[in-house]
Amino acid sequence: MHLKSLTLKGFKSFAQPTTFVFEPGVTCVVGPNGSGKSNVVDALAWVMGEQGAKTLRGGSMEDVIFAGTTTKAPLGRAEVMLTIDNADGALPIEYAEVTISRTLFRNGGSEYAINKEPCRLLDVQELLSDSGLGREMHVIVGQGQLDRVLHASPEDRRRFIEEAAGILKHRRRKEKTQRKLESMQANLTRLNDLAGEIRRQLTPLGRQAEIAQQAQSIQAVVRDAKSRILADDLHALGVALEDFHSDEQQRAAERTALGDRLDGLRRRIATLESGSHSAELDQARSIDFALRGILERLTSLHTLATERATAIEDAAAEGPIPGVVTEEDAQASEREAQAAQELVSTSEEIVGEISARLATHKASLATLDAQIASSLSLVNEYDSTMSSRQSQVDLQTSLVEAQTSDVARQVAALDAATTRLAGAQADMDSVLGDTSSAPDTVAQAYEKELAEAEAALAAADAAETETRNALHQGERELEAIAAKVSALELALRSDSAHDDISSHVAVTGSVSDSLEVTPGYETAIARALGSLADAFLVNSHQDAWKLIRSRGADSTSRVEMVVANAAARSQAQHDGVIAATTLVVGPVGVVALLADTYVAEDVETAEKVWNSAGFSGRGLSLVTVAGDVFSDYTIQTGSGQAPSRLELAAERDASQAALTTLSTTLERTRFAATEAAIAKQQAQEKVKTALAQLREADAKSAQHGEVVSRARASLEAAGAEVTRLKQAVEASEVALESAKSTAEAAREALAEFAATPRPAIDDAQRQALVALVEEVSAEEVNARIALESSRQKAHSASESLALLHARLREQEAARVQELARASARVARAQRAKEVLTI
Repeated sequence: MHLKSLTLKGFKSFAQPTTFVFEPGVTCVVGPNGSGKSNVVDALAWVMGEQGAKTLRGGSMEDVIFAGTTTKAPLGRAEVMLTIDNADGALPIEYAEVTISRTLFRNGGSEYAINKEPCRLLDVQELLSDSGLGREMHVIVGQGQLDRVLHASPEDRRRFIEEAAGILKHRRRKEKTQRKLESMQANLTRLNDLAGEIRRQLTPLGRQAEIAQQAQSIQAVVRDAKSRILADDLHALGVALEDFHSDEQQRAAERTALGDRLDGLRRRIATLESGSHSAELDQARSIDFALRGILERLTSLHTLATERATAIEDAAAEGPIPGVVTEEDAQASEREAQAAQELVSTSEEIVGEISARLATHKASLATLDAQIASSLSLVNEYDSTMSSRQSQVDLQTSLVEAQTSDVARQVAALDAATTRLAGAQADMDSVLGDTSSAPDTVAQAYEKELAEAEAALAAADAAETETRNALHQGERELEAIAAKVSALELALRSDSAHDDISSHVAVTGSVSDSLEVTPGYETAIARALGSLADAFLVNSHQDAWKLIRSRGADSTSRVEMVVANAAARSQAQHDGVIAATTLVVGPVGVVALLADTYVAEDVETAEKVWNSAGFSGRGLSLVTVAGDVFSDYTIQTGSGQAPSRLELAAERDASQAALTTLSTTLERTRFAATEAAIAKQQAQEKVKTALAQLREADAKSAQHGEVVSRARASLEAAGAEVTRLKQAVEASEVALESAKSTAEAAREALAEFAATPRPAIDDAQRQALVALVEEVSAEEVNARIALESSRQKAHSASESLALLHARLREQEAARVQELARASARVARAQRAKEVLTI
C-alpha cells in the first residue's frame, strides 16, 4: 500500500487544481521555502480527518480555503482528493484503489466521500485506522513534529509508541466502546424501568388480550355459524325455488286442464239450453196465458169492488134517511140480509169443492214433478260424471304434455351442463396438462438453481475468505521475513571496525561472504570454522602483512585473516559422516580449513563414528548438524555463543529465498483472491438472478394456483349441476311415466262410463196435468170472486139493517127528549105563573 496521488483544489496556496503523483518509496516532500511543502502535508492531514485549525497552522478552518491575492479572487471552497493504492488489501475495503475526498465550503459546510460515495468522517477514520494512517498517526511528520517528539513527555512518548505499534486505535476503540457500553447501560436501566412499568401493565392487558382472543374466537365461530346458516338457507331457498317452479308448472297444467274443462262445461250448457228451449217456451206461453186470464178477472173484480165502495160512501154521506122508519122497513131489510147470507154459504161451498179439486190436481202435479226431478238428477249426475271424467282426462293429458315439456327442457339443460362440464374438464386438463412447464415445476427448478447458487456462493465466500486470510497471513509473514532480512543485513553491517578493515585494499572479502554452504549445514560449518567464519580473506601472506602494518601498533581490535590462495588439501572419506569440504564451495584456502573436519547428523552418529577404529587420535574434528564439536582435546556443545556471520549470512540468504518464494506465493494468492472475489461476485449475481427467477416463478405459481382454483371450482360446479340435472331428469321421467299411467287410466274410465246409456225424461203427462191445474185454478178464482161478491152483499144488507135499527132507536130517544123538554117547559111555566101570582 502506498500513496498514489494527491489532488488539491483551492486548498491554501493551491488556487489551481494541482495533482501530485507519488511513486512507491516516496516518503518526503522537499523544496525551497514558501513553495508549499507544509501545505501538502497539511492537505494530507486535512483529507484524513484533521479537525484542529491550529494543527493546520490556521486560526479557523475557513483559512484552508484559498483567500485570494492581488491578481486572483478568493475561492468559495477547498477540496482535497487522496488516492491510495490498495492492491495488497491493506485497507479493509474491496477496492484496489481507494480515493478519499474532503470538501469545505466557505459557509461552513463540509463533505466527505470514499470513491465518490458520500460518507461520514467516522467512516474515513475507521477505514484508515486499521492501516496505521490518519490525522494523528506518526506517518505524517510536519513542521515542529520532530521537536515535539524529542521533547515529549513519557505519556506522549507512550502515545507515539502505541500509535506506531497500532495500539492507540484499539485504546480509542476501547474508550469508544466503553462510552457506548455506558450509554447502553443507561439505556438498559431505562429499558428495565420501562419493562417493569410495562410488566405491571401487562397483567390487565393480558386479561384484555385473552378476552379479545376469546372474543375473536367467538366471532370466528359466529361468522362460521352464520356462514353455515346462510349456506343452509341458500340451499333451502334453492330447493324451495325448484319446488315452486315445479308447483308453478303443475298449477299451470291444472289451469290449462280446468280451462279446458270449463270450456267443455260451457259447451255442455249451451247444448242443454238448446235442447230444452222449445219445451220451456211452450210452458212459459201457457203460464202467460193463464196469468193474463187471472189478471182480467182480478181487474173486473176490482171494478165491482170500487163501484160498491162508492155506493156505500154515497149512502153514508147522505146521512139518516128522512122521514120516520117503520117496523115494516126493518123487517124488509132483515129478509134481504138473510138472503145475502144464504148466498154466501152457497158460494163458500162451491169454493171449497173447487179448492179440493185443485189440491188434488196439485198433489198429482207435485208427485209427477218429483218423479221428473229424480230423473233429471240422474241426468245431471250422469252429465256431471261425464264432464268430470272428461276433465280428468284433459287434466292428465295436460299434465303429461307439461311433464314431457319439462323433461325435454331438463334434458336440454342437462346437455348444456354436460357441454359446460366437458369444457371445464378441458380447461382443467389444459391448466394441468404440461407438468414440465407448470409454474410449480418451474419454481422447483428455480429453487434447485437457487440452492445450487447459494451453495456456490457459500463455497465462493468460503474460498474468498480462505484466500483472503491466506493473503493476510502471507503478508504478515512476508513483512516478518522482510523485517528479519533487514535485521540480518543490519547485523551483518553493524560492526564499524569490520567495515574499516573490509574497505582495506588488501582484503578481498570475508569468509562468510565467499562460502556457499549446503543448506542445513550452516551451523555445523560455522562451528567447525569457529571465529574464522568471521575472518577476512586475503590473497597471500604479503597482503596480510600489509594490512597488519597499516593498522599500526595502537590498534587493539582482533582481526583474523585467511589466505584464500593457500595450497589445497585432500580429505579422506569415513563411513557415517560427511567430509566438510564436500559441503562448501569457496576459496581454496577457506576449504582447506575444513580438511580435517567431518559432519555427523546427530550426537549418536558422532559417538559411533568417533569410537570406531581409525578416527580418534588423528587430529580430526567431528561436528554435528546441531553445532556440537568433538576433537581429540576439546568438546564444544550448546548454542550459548552469538551466531557467526556465516550463520547470519546463511540465515539471511534463506530468508531472502523464503521472501522470494513467499512473494511469488502471495502473488498467486492475490490472483486467487481476485479470482475468488470475481467468483463470489458471479455467484452473488447468480443468486440474485435465481432469486428473481424464483420470485417470478412464485408469482406465476400463485397466478397458476388461482387459475387452477377457478378451473377446479368451475369443474366442481359443472359436475354438481350435471348431477343435479340428472337426478331431476330421472325424477321427471318417473313423474312422466306416472302421469302417462294416470292419463291412460282416466281415458279408460271415461270410455267405460261413456258406454253407459244416459237417463231419459217424459214431459207430456206433466203438460196435461199442468193444463188441468190451470183450468181448476181459474174456476177457483171465479168462485172466490163470486164468494167475495156475496159476502159484500151480505155485509151491505147487515149494515142497512143495523142502520134501520139505529134510526129506530134515535127516533125513540128523540121522542123521550121531546117529552122531557115539554115537561120542563110546563115546569118553567108553572113556576112563572106562581111567581106572577105572588
